[in-house]
Amino acid sequence: MIGRTVKLKSDQAAVLAKLLKPASARHPWPDQIATHWGKGSKTPIIKVQPKVVVEVAADAALQAGHYRHPLRLMRHRADVQPEDVPTLPEISAGS
Repeated sequence: MIGRTVKLKSDQAAVLAKLLKPASARHPWPDQIATHWGKGSKTPIIKVQPKVVVEVAADAALQAGHYRHPLRLMRHRADVQPEDVPTLPEISAGS
């Protein structure tokens, strides 16, 4: 999963700032994404290379394939590589 969380705490941001690398100019995501369901408001995003795995806290409620409530960063998972994380199709298929 590649996505976003609520605003990070200062100490969380400092840890991740050392680990994250900017994405290339060819990154497919837009420069802004919607902030709320059905609202026209958008927020800028910082695009990074998908090379760091983190653990997030999430409410199990989904709507239209998206989490209904914001995700919260718990910790960096140095013990897990991106290729170790199952993709959404794998999870849906029960792999």
